[in-house]
Amino acid sequence: MPTHFILDKTVQKEQETITEILRLTEKKPLQTKEAVHLYRFLNACFIAVEEEKHKEEQQRERAKENAKMLAIARQRKKEAEEKQKELTQLAPEAPTFPEIIPSPQAELPFLNFDEIPLEMPLPQEIPIPTPENLAIPLPQEIPSTTPESQADILAAPVPSQKKEYILRLYDNAVGVLIDKDENGNSKYNLIEPFLSKDVANKARELFGRDFEKDNSLFDNFDFIKKVAQKTAEKMGIPYSDILTNQLRYYLERDILGAGIFDALLADENINAVICDGPNKPIKIDYQGLGNITTNINCKENEEINQFLRRIATATGKSINEKNPILSVKFQGLQIDAAMGLGGVNTKVTIRRLRQ
Repeated sequence: MPTHFILDKTVQKEQETITEILRLTEKKPLQTKEAVHLYRFLNACFIAVEEEKHKEEQQRERAKENAKMLAIARQRKKEAEEKQKELTQLAPEAPTFPEIIPSPQAELPFLNFDEIPLEMPLPQEIPIPTPENLAIPLPQEIPSTTPESQADILAAPVPSQKKEYILRLYDNAVGVLIDKDENGNSKYNLIEPFLSKDVANKARELFGRDFEKDNSLFDNFDFIKKVAQKTAEKMGIPYSDILTNQLRYYLERDILGAGIFDALLADENINAVICDGPNKPIKIDYQGLGNITTNINCKENEEINQFLRRIATATGKSINEKNPILSVKFQGLQIDAAMGLGGVNTKVTIRRLRQ
């Protein structure tokens, strides 16, 4: 009679579990929907961390640039205050009179001390000082102030004072300083990021067509960094993150913006911009100050004509030698221009249409 071996059920179950574990370890993981979502979530977390680090680096660079601009503005303000202090301290010198020396031949009169009275009267033309006659009366032409006259004084225009503030354009700080010029007239000084025009021109020569075809490249930090590195290599200058921000400012200003007029149009305090041609300071109508000059000017007619052609294309108009006049409304602005022909300067006036 054959013998039957009865295995313990516990041992049999353990062996089956081990066999199942070994079978599962040999299988490849299934691409389930949950696994794919988990992978994408983890990948997005890492990307978000990298983008946050990049944003922090950009904020630090912007803070450094802002601090640099403010330091320049404070230094100029300090120099102006010191100059004003020197001027106020200067006073006209007291007039000098020649010393009177008696002639040696002149005879002094004989003084009889017995004839001099003991009490000599004070001269009548010099009154005795008292609290009443020491008080300085107000000039007669200045009337006493009344509520009505005070209201007139408050309504009167306040003399212009120096102003300084910062505009934010294309992730860069642009300083504005309004001060007196050498003739005592108000002047609008725009302080844009410092960059050699040759460097900006080289960057546009290398990558201008890429930006014109795809404007979204201005938001691609890696591509702009590549532009800065390649431009620095071509120009033989050191690369830095500051150069990246500077190149982005001038490329975006000149390709998408209004060129040299861009910062002026971004300043809400300016009512109008008047350009009478190249090599002439651009004038503006500034709120509270009227017409004042700026430190901005263009070098040639083509610089203005390029801006006018872009405006004409955007508004469905045309401006050329056969049709040199342009008058359009665009983005809350009234633009009137005449293209210069035969050596005549191109002129343009841009007025802000306020509601």
